[in-house]
Amino acid sequence: MNRADWMGALAPLIRPRSPLAAATQLGKMLEFLGDIPDAAFTEASITAIAPTLKRSPSFAEMRAALQAYARSLDAPVDHDPLQDTATMRERARWEARQDELRAEWNDPDGIRARIRTCDGELRFLRLLAGLVLQWAPQHLGLLPPAALVSLDDVVGEIMPPGDDHRPTPRYATPAELDQLNPLPNGRKRDASAATAGTEAGHC
Repeated sequence: MNRADWMGALAPLIRPRSPLAAATQLGKMLEFLGDIPDAAFTEASITAIAPTLKRSPSFAEMRAALQAYARSLDAPVDHDPLQDTATMRERARWEARQDELRAEWNDPDGIRARIRTCDGELRFLRLLAGLVLQWAPQHLGLLPPAALVSLDDVVGEIMPPGDDHRPTPRYATPAELDQLNPLPNGRKRDASAATAGTEAGHC
């Protein structure tokens, strides 16, 4: 079962009268759930997760439900050797997936394309900023300052509780921004204005 099929199977369980609308809503979340391990998208997880969701779950609720289920896969067991082996395999797959995600997100052009896809919608830009922070913090400077203002709130959704590690981003200089994202009519960014925007991103 792939992730789109998983969302399609989940939809009628949370909105039985409007499964198509629910599937469309849930499907839009998939782009921002790439960091959730594949083990969370199974027939068993549908049965476990569906009763915990509202009829129109928010992205934060969906992520929390998937993360809780993924964490339950690593819960201690009575040292069943077969279960231990399965857990180790899942952990190894997840660690490999993390490496793949870091390599995938280390792509400035891809991040800029995702920024364009967000079409200026701040809620999606902030979600994107949280994912960039987690997988490619060196490219946070590509995000508009407004997307970074409440970044701590987004990080709270994405990073597990108790993880206080915060990578230090490197923000693009005005000259780099002029090259990466030129202003209309050949205008150039003012260094002082860019500095103010960067400071706003740390509020």
